[in-house]
Amino acid sequence: MEEEGFVFETGKLFYNPNMRFSRSFGSLSVGAIGNRESGLRGGRRNVDDRIGEDISVLDGFAASGIRGLRYAKENRNVKSVTLLDIWKIAPAIIEKNAKKNKIKNAEAFNADFNEFAIKNQFDFIEIDPFGTPIQFLNNAFYSFRKSRGGYISLTATDVAVLCGENTKACLKKYGAKNLRNEFTHEIGTRVLLKKIGDFASQFDFGMEPLYSISDRHYIKILLKITRSAEKASEIPRTLGYVSYCFHCGYRETGKFPNRVCGNCKKDMDYAGPLWLGELHERKFLAKMKKLNEKRDYADKKELDKTLDLLIGEAGMPAFYYEMHDLCARLRVERIPRIDEFISELRKKGFRAVRTHFCEKGIKTDAGLKEIEALLQNGEI
Repeated sequence: MEEEGFVFETGKLFYNPNMRFSRSFGSLSVGAIGNRESGLRGGRRNVDDRIGEDISVLDGFAASGIRGLRYAKENRNVKSVTLLDIWKIAPAIIEKNAKKNKIKNAEAFNADFNEFAIKNQFDFIEIDPFGTPIQFLNNAFYSFRKSRGGYISLTATDVAVLCGENTKACLKKYGAKNLRNEFTHEIGTRVLLKKIGDFASQFDFGMEPLYSISDRHYIKILLKITRSAEKASEIPRTLGYVSYCFHCGYRETGKFPNRVCGNCKKDMDYAGPLWLGELHERKFLAKMKKLNEKRDYADKKELDKTLDLLIGEAGMPAFYYEMHDLCARLRVERIPRIDEFISELRKKGFRAVRTHFCEKGIKTDAGLKEIEALLQNGEI
């Protein structure tokens, strides 16, 4: 088998070809870490970000090793990669794949992630299990106990729980109430970040999301964590609730839920507690975009499009509007093109961008009344 020039075999181990985009996105993020913009040796030093030079990587759920080995093959700032899997046949297959691709800085072990992480230390930890990653976060953060910080990349595939289909399971696993509405995927992403923040603050780490993606059947987040009691204490102040009116679509965020709609005065529902801070770091994403230009990935155009959307979202208010939902509520027959509507919002002095969460979604600092007025005046 082959993926992005990486030749490999899987044996009886799990391999999902549909996650090629995610693996390429992850590799770009590894290359963008630290002081070397392109992920190549010899980049300019940045005293504010010493973590990331010659990084050690732990791929905690490696299977055939394709993700971790691609990280090592495609990024010269990877000093070493350690690959784990609970299947006994995995190390032999990983070692064979490393040899096929002339990767000499890789080690493979048949080991449980939690047992291994608590005894070892790495700069970058990849957590990509089946379902929720929550049961692995305690030991992941513990493994950074002797360092200034590092990076945690994690994937959650239990989107049905996070995105509103199972409220009881979400409360049990994540300690938060979810909500199923037009921006449910952003709610799920922010619920996941809230839970990660619980562990980060417990171990006196501040955390900065470098990107947060909801794509297909998974949510993927990359965090930069920094040991600091002061930054850890900021995490609870970044949490809150989103209150939502199913009657008119009005939403508002705050430290506590609001049960009465500020627009139509009817009852509102809510989700939370959840992360209300930034989802992305614009400069880091720009590094990834620059690096993508130099690589010939099969998903190059999709990667570039996604990075542009994330860069646009950075600094925008939490939660998006979905055009079809807005027009259905207002009984607007002609649904305007997204780009036209964004242009009109900008002409009126509002910030507005597309969002990666939803093809028909927009993020804007315009309020619901301003949006409705623009849709109803018939000028678009």
